[in-house]
Amino acid sequence: MEGNLLCARAGRIENISDAFAAEAVAMSQAISTTAELGLVRVEFETDSQLLAKALDLRKVDSSAYAAVMEGMEYQLKLWFSKFSISTCIMKAAQFGPWSDLPTVLLGLVLKRLDSLADRVRLRAVCHPWRSNSMLQNVPLPFPWLTLTDGTFLSIPGSEVHRMPLPDGARWHGSIDNRLFLISNSLVAALIIGNCYSVDMCVVQPRATTYSFRGIRTALGEPPTLVELAFLDGRLYVVSGFFKLFVVDFGEKLGTYPKMKCVIDSGGDYGTPQYLSKKVLYGLSQYLVECGGRLLMVQRFTHSQGFRNSHTVGFNVLEADLRTNPGQWRTVSDLSGHALFLGKQSSKSLPAGECSGSQEDCIYFICDYPCPESSAEPLRDAGIYNVRNGTIMPLLSGSPAVPQRQAGQWGLTWFFPPEAI
Repeated sequence: MEGNLLCARAGRIENISDAFAAEAVAMSQAISTTAELGLVRVEFETDSQLLAKALDLRKVDSSAYAAVMEGMEYQLKLWFSKFSISTCIMKAAQFGPWSDLPTVLLGLVLKRLDSLADRVRLRAVCHPWRSNSMLQNVPLPFPWLTLTDGTFLSIPGSEVHRMPLPDGARWHGSIDNRLFLISNSLVAALIIGNCYSVDMCVVQPRATTYSFRGIRTALGEPPTLVELAFLDGRLYVVSGFFKLFVVDFGEKLGTYPKMKCVIDSGGDYGTPQYLSKKVLYGLSQYLVECGGRLLMVQRFTHSQGFRNSHTVGFNVLEADLRTNPGQWRTVSDLSGHALFLGKQSSKSLPAGECSGSQEDCIYFICDYPCPESSAEPLRDAGIYNVRNGTIMPLLSGSPAVPQRQAGQWGLTWFFPPEAI
């Protein structure tokens, strides 16, 4: 015998005096619906034993609901050649301790937690939860924002967290999942000069130290380098005029690095078409690896005076290195990735591998010098959709972020590892 669903109904009943009355009304509607379907041999099931007894045709009902019961009994005899009414008594569920929560259910809960802080709280409940959660294959939590005073802002939940620092260390920002601190023994550093240039300094203890800004031009001056990124184990840097260089360090650290220009021109990629050609816009550049591609993201800002800068649009270009020389090509999507832009560190992740992120979207922050960044650390932070060109706020509402002193680094992204 095969059972198929023919009809289902649900609704709300107003002005019901008690639970028995609600059961009676529901049964009455069930009888009417079954009759409309033309069924003649039926079995009704209810979880009310009182209702089943009240509809027993062999007994006389003298309760306050006698008239209602008589009406339903008449309908039963009128419409159906054979019917029965039974009760379904469910046994009370036997709950065990929370520590015995099945691993599968624990994984489902973790996948719905975008915040790292919430995942840490879950793991702190008990030892079984912590050990079992480490076995789950879940997306990375949504990245934090590092604030200039050494605290972290969790976007999901708008919570501010603080980590203790080692004695004698001072906060200096973050790159990817690494935190940069300053102490008496500095091993390596990425030195940010001003908002227009980047210097890189590599230090090998007890050996040698060197830094470079670029190759010499015909006038003896090095070009201004504004961004760098790694692709397939090679370091690429881009200049202020959109020229792309690949850097070869050689086998010895003390050897001055060689730089080769692989894209000599930025092409005709100016202000996006949807922006006015009569307005002067500020331009920031970001170089980031994305799904095996090297992208240059151009960010356009508009200001009415220095204190009111805000982002108005983006261009996304891909370095096509298959030709000689290479060239920049416009990109209309990010192949399902999400980009997190920052002057000190940009990163791309498949949207499915970063909980709470949206595919083909750019997450940007206020990483340029701005007096308001101390009072409003999240000003000019948002989400840009590459497909349709829309911009949304990074956070809805006003997070409880106290005023902070604007430091050298400003806001940076921090990608905590899932194993925390």
